[in-house]
Order: sequence, then structure tokens, then C-alpha cells
Amino acid sequence: MSKGARSPRPAPSIWARMGRGIARAFGGGKASYKGAAYSRSKADWTMTSAGPNATVQAALPVLVARHRDLERNDPHIKRAVSVYVHALVGTGLMATAQHDGSELGMSEAAEADAVWRKACKRGVLDVMGVETVAGIQAQTAREWMTGNVMLRRIYDVTSPIGIRVQVLEGDMLDSTKTTELEGGNRIKGGIETNRIGRIVAYWIRTEHPGEASYGLATTSIRVSLDDLVHLKMPGRPGQLMGVPISSPVMATKKDEGDFNAFTLIAKKSESLTVGVVTRQPYDEWNPPPDAGAPQLDENGNEVQPDVVVPGVVNNKGEYVGSMTPGQWLGVEAGTDVRFNNPQIAANYDQFIASQQRRVAVGMNVSYEQATGDFSNANYSTMRGGMLEFWAEIDMLLWDYFEPAWDVVWGWVMEAAWLKGLVARPDIEADWQAPARPSIEPDKDAIANVIQVRAGWLDEDDIIKGNGYHPETLRKNLEKRRQAREKYGIISDADPAKYAWRGSLPPAEKGTPIEGEGK
Repeated sequence: MSKGARSPRPAPSIWARMGRGIARAFGGGKASYKGAAYSRSKADWTMTSAGPNATVQAALPVLVARHRDLERNDPHIKRAVSVYVHALVGTGLMATAQHDGSELGMSEAAEADAVWRKACKRGVLDVMGVETVAGIQAQTAREWMTGNVMLRRIYDVTSPIGIRVQVLEGDMLDSTKTTELEGGNRIKGGIETNRIGRIVAYWIRTEHPGEASYGLATTSIRVSLDDLVHLKMPGRPGQLMGVPISSPVMATKKDEGDFNAFTLIAKKSESLTVGVVTRQPYDEWNPPPDAGAPQLDENGNEVQPDVVVPGVVNNKGEYVGSMTPGQWLGVEAGTDVRFNNPQIAANYDQFIASQQRRVAVGMNVSYEQATGDFSNANYSTMRGGMLEFWAEIDMLLWDYFEPAWDVVWGWVMEAAWLKGLVARPDIEADWQAPARPSIEPDKDAIANVIQVRAGWLDEDDIIKGNGYHPETLRKNLEKRRQAREKYGIISDADPAKYAWRGSLPPAEKGTPIEGEGK
């Protein structure tokens, strides 16, 4: 070996080679996410890093159209939407004016309550003149499921309270209007924001874009944020428009619908049990029957009786191209009788149940709510399945829906103040949602009593959870107690005097309890 030449490196040991292989298999010792890895199995996984509004603006018209089609034609989507509407609104959110307990405050609250009761009547607040406030709330909640709904204030001198409220679909927003205005304001898809991104106005179409068949001209007008409330499904930060609640399950429902359609076709084919009578071709061992005198065609040529035309004919000799149940067909090339054997689809119930669970999860409702199938449900599974749903409803109701209707209350109070119906326009409201249906009311009632007595829950919260206003309920309880005393009615419904379930009355005040005072 010449001077300066390097000696060959020794071959790595088997342990070194194994260590390198393990390192390569596990990412070379570096932390990584398998979800970010590229492979052939993920080649069709389309991704985008577009902003929240670019993504929504491109997809929203299609998503809304598909959601409405599913709500019209798919019973499970229609049911899931109805479940949300019933849970959010039910018989309507109730509002009661707040007061500080003083005589003046109670008087002002009574005036505000009287105005709101008038507004809640049919046709008073509704711009079309047909809905009660509860009906407007139901319309708002149902349209909210498409991703967006708006409530607009319209001043009307013919209204007994001075204003009307109009429910607007998200389609009424002029999504084609995108520009930059003088002064720094910007319009993105019909929503105008200021320099810091705060929404200041909406550009609303004068006619619905889907009503073009009426031939009415349409344009867009600017409506200030003071006169409009926009409810959108929660999304990404900075997202101006919401997407339908059924967006995650649309593809699944389409696949399920296609599977049902193909299965129905297969089920129809199963009833097509058809008998086919065939005979052997004529030959010297199987001569044709004596046809008698030769048969001539229209040109005078003799027709050969053993000429076979391929095809399937019925008992009249007519060619057929489709099958019907119980049909008998004749084939000109055979001798035996055969029956078709239609195949029965397998695993239908398991596949459909799997798809329906997927839909229920995607829309955040329980399987029983989405399908109406309670065959495998009991108290524990029903209650457990409802916990997450009611948490979702609480978030939507008190973080989005109730604040929107609190704005409507403010509109009504302001208009009533301008008409001299209330003393001041800034009277605030307490809101109560309708009582939630209980799976087993007796168990829920006992649990509520225990938690209130332990101090873990506020009695007023329990009362509101059952759809009542605490002050109103207590006044009614006092009226009923006085009525029972007036007529001498003894009832264990009065917990102030009688124990539960008919136990003896408690000791009178001042009487020592047994065992005390000794």
C-alpha cells in the first residue's frame, strides 16, 4: 500500500445494519406525523390551504343546494334538522323584562312585558303578517341549519309596535359583491367590514336569486348592522359565512341513497322468477313436425320450416326484451325447462346501520334521534347519547341564538319607546328556553332536588331549565297555596306545609323535636 493511501473501511456489523434499518423504519429517529406523510394510498387525498372565506365562497352555493335537496327528500336529514329545531325553539323562547325589585322598576318591567306579549301575537312582528314570534324563531332555527340566516328590522308605521322583523335566507346576501371602498372599508361576498375587520353592513338582494321565473328586477341594497342580525354556523376565525350542518355527511348520504336505489332494483329482480322452455334444433334424428303443404312467402318462394331465428319468444311467438314476475318464455334452441336464479343482497342491514351511525355522528345527534330506531335503547344509553347533543344545543342556544333574539328584543323596546309605550328603551330581558323532555322525569326530579339541597345547583336554574320564569312560578305557587287554604284543601303538593308523598305535617314552629330539650 502506497504512502498516504487510505485503508478500506471495515464492513458494518450485523448489529449496526439492524440499527440503521430500525431507524429508517421509524423516521430516522425524528418525530413526525403519519397524517402528513405522502404515499400511494393517500394520492387522491385533495388538500388546500385556502383561507376560510375563499373555501366557503366557492363551495357554499352547492352545499346549500344539496342540503335543501337532502332535507326535502332524505328522511334522516329531515329528521335530524327537525331535532335541532325542536331542541332550540320548541314552543318558543320566552322573554321577561328584568327589574331591580323597586316599585318603579317593576312598573317599567310590566310595561315592557305587555309590549312583548303584543309583539308575540300572530302577524304583529312578522313582516308577512302570518307568524307568531315562536313561528319566526322556528323559521330562523330551521334556516340556520343551512349555514346562514338573517333577521332584518323594518320600520313600519302600520305596526302596533312600530317595526316588523323579516327572516332572510343566506341566499339573499349578494355574494357577487366584492370590492374595496373609499375610506378603507371592504366588501367580501356582500359583507362590508371596516379597516380592522369589524362587520358594519350587509348588502342584501331585493329579490331572491332563485325567483327569477317571476321576472322581477333585483339589485342589492346596503343594510346597516344596526338593522340586521346574521346567524351563521360556527366555523374558522374570520369566516364570514357558515356552511350547512349536513356538510360532513352529504357524500355519505349520497352513497347510502345510491346503495338503497341499487338494492331496490335488485329486490325487484328477485321477484322475476321466469321459466324458459327450450327445444333441440331440428336434425335427421329430430325432424320437424309435418308442416303439410309447402309454405310460400309473398314472393312465391318456399319457406323452410326448420329455419331458426335466434331469440326469446313468449307463448304467442312474440319476441320479448324484458321479464315480468311468473313469465314463461320459449327459446328456439333447446328442449328442457329452466328457471333463473336471482341473487339476494347480503349484509344490507349492517351496512345501512353503519352509514346511519356515520350520519348521526357527523350531525352530532344520537343514532336514535337520526333514525327513530329505539329497538336497542334503554335509559342509560338514551341518556348517555343525549349528553353530547344537549351540550351542543346549549352552545348554539346561549352563545348564538339567544343573543340574536336579545337584539330583536332591543329593537322592540326601542320602537315601543319611540311610540311612548315604555318608559325607556334599554330595558333588558331574561330568556327561558322550553323545558327539555325527560326520558324518566321522576329520576331527573329526584336528582335535581338532591343537587339543590346540597347547594350544587341554583333553584332558579332548575326552574328555568323546566321552561318557567322563577318569579312568575313563585307568584303562581303563592296563588295556588292561597286558593287551597281558602277552600280547605289539604294536599302534599305544598312543600312549605307538608312533606313529600303524604307524610304527616312537620312540627309547629317552637315545638321541640323528639330527643331535644331533655
